[in-house]
Order: sequence, then structure tokens, then C-alpha cells
Amino acid sequence: MVRQKINYAVVFLLILCIAGCTKISKQDTTIEFVIRNPANGQAYAGVPVQIFEREAKNSGIGSTLIFEGKTDINGRVSYTFKAKKTSRYWYIPIIDETYFGGTYGVDWSYLARPVINWNPINKDQYNEALYEIVYYAYLKEKIKNVNCEGNTDTLIYHAWTPQFPGGSGAYNKNLIFLGCFDFETTGTLDGTPDGYRRAFMGWYKVEWECRRPSGITQGIDSIWLDKGQTGTMELLY
Repeated sequence: MVRQKINYAVVFLLILCIAGCTKISKQDTTIEFVIRNPANGQAYAGVPVQIFEREAKNSGIGSTLIFEGKTDINGRVSYTFKAKKTSRYWYIPIIDETYFGGTYGVDWSYLARPVINWNPINKDQYNEALYEIVYYAYLKEKIKNVNCEGNTDTLIYHAWTPQFPGGSGAYNKNLIFLGCFDFETTGTLDGTPDGYRRAFMGWYKVEWECRRPSGITQGIDSIWLDKGQTGTMELLY
């Protein structure tokens, strides 16, 4: 029996040739809109969305609509396509802001994170265009030491919003108030009702501890604010 010798150098060169000559297949680009309210976990269904292809031309920037649809009951809708490779082309996801009852541009009835119609899209991969949209509400705070025993009274005050663990819209503050403290929110800002400040819909919670010569008292208070609602967080200690 004759054994044939394998020329490993030739095999290696063939592998390199096959690898080098094989045309790399194009990858798909997917954009999935995800639109929800972080305050209550609600998905926004029926939101009109669009995807535009932008092209840098000598005469300016061209724009072509490549997809339009609406979010489903889970607040989602996606589109998969072959993106054009060169840097002359880029892709923009757009949400119809009028769905939320507002107008285009800055609208003080709701907050979107990130800003609506701004989500960077990477070609040849999956992109989650996540938008967290929460409505504004109005909050008044009243804090008063109604049992004051003197300048050594100390209130340790922690207020937070559990629905916003970080980033824009987070509400989490730790404060210390001394003596016969007396505070109430006043004034207006951008059309807010008198004596209220703009807040986000959702839960607002306060945990507090007051230390006096006569002893220590503690408590936890909370309030739920719905869309456009006014409410007062009152702490009389």
C-alpha cells in the first residue's frame, strides 16, 4: 500500500486563498423602538414611528423614508434592513411627539430620555432605540418643626423617587435641618401652579428622623402624583 505524503504548506496556502477570496456577506441592521413610562412601567402602544435614511450630498442633506409603523401593546416595533456602508449615509429613528399631547420641541408636559428623535444607530447590528417618557406633575413641600425644643433639634431628611434610580429625572436627596425649621415651597416656574415645583409622575417618599432633647421620633411618608396632578408632601414633626 502506497501512502501519499500530505504537503501541509500547500494546504495552508489553499486555506488562506479560500479565506481571502471569500466575499464577506452583508450584515443586517435592526432598529427596535422601545417606548415606556418608567414611573409605572406602562408601555406606550400605538405610537407612530419612522426611520429615515440621511445622505450627505454636495447640494445638502437628502432624506428618504424607509420605514413607518406603530408600537404594539408592548410598546415595541422593529425594522430590519441592509444599511448603506459609507459614512455618507446614516439613519435616524423618529417618534411622533404629538402622540403624548404635546408639541414638537421642548414641552413641559412630559420628559423623554433620551431626547425624542435622537438615538445613535450603529450599522450592521441590532439597535434598541429606547425612550423613557414620563409625564410631569406638580409637588409642594411643607416641612415644619411643630414641637420645637430649641436650636439643638435635628431633622435628618431623606427624600427619593423609587422609579428613577439614576440619570435625568432622578430625585434623591439627603438633608439635615436644625432648630425650629419651617419651610414651604413658593413661587412659580414655567407655568407651574403657585407654590408648586415641577416634578415627575410617580411615587415620592420621605424617611425622616428627628432628634430632640426629649427623645427621637421617626417616620416614613409618601405620595403618588399622576399625570398633571398637584400634590403636597407635608412633614410636621
